[in-house]
Amino acid sequence: MSEFSQTTAYRKLQALSDAGLVREDTEIRSDGHHVNTYERSITGVAVMFEEDGEIELELGTVRQPADHQLAQFWSRMSEEL
Repeated sequence: MSEFSQTTAYRKLQALSDAGLVREDTEIRSDGHHVNTYERSITGVAVMFEEDGEIELELGTVRQPADHQLAQFWSRMSEEL
């Protein structure tokens, strides 16, 4: 296993999150501190090579629970206000 700094790990996770491949969430601990959690948001990747040289990708997505979708919605709404 390759070792890298915490900063590098956060940058890589942010890039995956920006690409929609992982979901970032914040978990509040009972001691008042919080941690960021990351969960994959895809179930798989299909790569198709077309005869004309084009490459097509299909991503299988994980459906988020309704409560998570609602929490994200309200979080985005509060950011826009």
